Amino acid sequence: MKYMFETGHRTIPIMKSATAEYYKRVNSYAHFTCTQGLEIYDLCNQVVASGQRLELPITVTVTAPGEYGDEAVARITQVLSLKNLGVSQ
Repeated sequence: MKYMFETGHRTIPIMKSATAEYYKRVNSYAHFTCTQGLEIYDLCNQVVASGQRLELPITVTVTAPGEYGDEAVARITQVLSLKNLGVSQ
């Protein structure tokens, strides 16, 4: 979204759906990590070029380093839907 703001494009981001799998109970701080930054960047460029609403499944891995180290304690999948409204003035 920072990229779209910096380029002046107005977009409507929607999390169209979400599912979650929980593996362990967390009693401390949790880290939510998504490694699909480049795919989201490409989606933004495609939305600007096409003018169409496009979707991308996003996977977020949840860890609790204080309790379980790098082991995933949950996995969340969301469908990001983007539409470009044009360039803001």
